[in-house]
Amino acid sequence: MKKTKFQPSFLQILYLIIFIILFGVIIYTPTLIKGPVSISSKLILEEETFEGSLICILFIMSILIFYLYNREVKKHKELINKINIEKQKVENRLIDSERYIGVMNVQIQEIKAIFNSINEYPDTKEGLKKAFIFFGERVIGIVNSEWVLFRIINNNTQRTICEHFGTRKGFSYSLSACQH
Repeated sequence: MKKTKFQPSFLQILYLIIFIILFGVIIYTPTLIKGPVSISSKLILEEETFEGSLICILFIMSILIFYLYNREVKKHKELINKINIEKQKVENRLIDSERYIGVMNVQIQEIKAIFNSINEYPDTKEGLKKAFIFFGERVIGIVNSEWVLFRIINNNTQRTICEHFGTRKGFSYSLSACQH
């Protein structure tokens, strides 16, 4: 996996800027406030009281911003975890599909090899029946099935000319029928 350099997100940059501004205001509050502050004609705050109150408010704001930032980070981490879980599921399905396709390709190649291994096609009904039995046994040895059905169909009429149904040994049902 390729390592990438850390690149801060917009949220991280915004948090850092706000935190620096708040920290700067907290540090310079005593310098910014000189003398008592009058809120109304009857309410006058002493310098130290106003500075302390402002520092307290700014500190609470920084805690609130930190909390909001952590909540957003948690949401992003949960989203990343969900995406990773979905990605893993999709990768597993893809791997399963590739395995299945690989097995199917091998089976198709084996079946093609079986049908291409015949040098001469049968001339009689008995020869055709033996060929079907031979093909059935070979194909059953390749596929994960208890039975196999071969059917020869006339392209012009779409009617079945000949068919063979074969099963694994120990399976009791068998059918062969040919018509001319």
